[in-house]
Amino acid sequence: MTPTPTTIDLLEACAEELEGFVDADKAAQFLGISRRHLLAMARRGLRGAYSFGTGRERRNWIFRLSELIDAVTMQSAIPAERKN
Repeated sequence: MTPTPTTIDLLEACAEELEGFVDADKAAQFLGISRRHLLAMARRGLRGAYSFGTGRERRNWIFRLSELIDAVTMQSAIPAERKN
């Protein structure tokens, strides 16, 4: 008979699967673009970019790399519209 997993076992298993956030410098380096370009994309609604903190002028941004990969992959899969 196999033992039933405890709550601690389940939490540890979930923690291993959770992905953390990275700052703009690491996300930009990962994508191979400048930090400035990444932040401009984030302000335009880039998937995987999350703002936090308060203030109108300055926002802090954090990123999930897996969501950035999905966003970039989906964007490159969409064919460019032809200009007439």
